[in-house]
Amino acid sequence: MTRTLWLVCFAAVSLTAQANPNLSEAYQHFNQAKNYLLSPQAPQISQGLKELKLAAEAGLAEARLLYFHLTDGTQPLERRPRVAYYWIRELAENGNASAQYFQGREYLLGKSVKADEVEAAVWFSLAAKQNHQDALKELKSVQTKWTEKDFTELQVRLKKHDRP
Repeated sequence: MTRTLWLVCFAAVSLTAQANPNLSEAYQHFNQAKNYLLSPQAPQISQGLKELKLAAEAGLAEARLLYFHLTDGTQPLERRPRVAYYWIRELAENGNASAQYFQGREYLLGKSVKADEVEAAVWFSLAAKQNHQDALKELKSVQTKWTEKDFTELQVRLKKHDRP
């Protein structure tokens, strides 16, 4: 992850912090993680990850997603700590587009869950509705060989995710 991307992530969380005083402990850990990970002298990765995990455990959604990325979000979920799976699943179910994209990838690849193209498309669709470009590409790719039955099944499953 480039330094610029780090700065963007931390800036976004700093703005969120001002709006939610109930997560002050989580934000303190998050800021400590930022100091360790972005140190101009010598980044302290292990200490930064410890602080980031504490922020995630304290309920900061952005910290959960960033921790997931930094602890190798490219591996199948069964090779990551079990808690990371639940964090990402929770984020996906609560509307986080990046987490929805990762859920879609898990169902598409079928490594940690049973492969299911329609379920993958559900998660890609939810992320694509929020302009997640990678999810949109995956969705188009998955649907290239679909039948009318597949599209109908997708609509049925998407209705389960509709919020009143």
